[in-house]
Amino acid sequence: MLYLEGERGHISIAIALLSRGINLPTTTCCQCNSMEEAADHILVQCVFAKTVTEWIFNWCNIPLISFQTVHNVLVYASNWGTCPKKKKRLMSIYYATLWSIWKTRNERIFANKRLCATKVADIVKSTTFLWVKHRGGKKDLN
Repeated sequence: MLYLEGERGHISIAIALLSRGINLPTTTCCQCNSMEEAADHILVQCVFAKTVTEWIFNWCNIPLISFQTVHNVLVYASNWGTCPKKKKRLMSIYYATLWSIWKTRNERIFANKRLCATKVADIVKSTTFLWVKHRGGKKDLN
């Protein structure tokens, strides 16, 4: 079964830190300021995450589906299509998407750096390209 640390509650988000007894000034999502900061919210449900995901799904020419949990996204990506190579590539793309959303959230909190969703989608594309090229045995990929 596929897992991301956020699925198991291991990423340091406001709700998890609060449950560990760490006092925080706010537990509200820094991207949308409308919901509590939980892993599923930050990575999947937040308007910012949905916008990034929409850009990525459009880039992949995949119909957009509204996901509610990180687990739902990963199950969808791992079962998408019939070609094993395409499934693996989509998994790489979506792991890069989750990673980039998480990284953008941290940059906003710790460095007060704001990125728009389209810039994050561009980062996902370049990150995926580099991962596939250097970790996927595609050294001649342009």
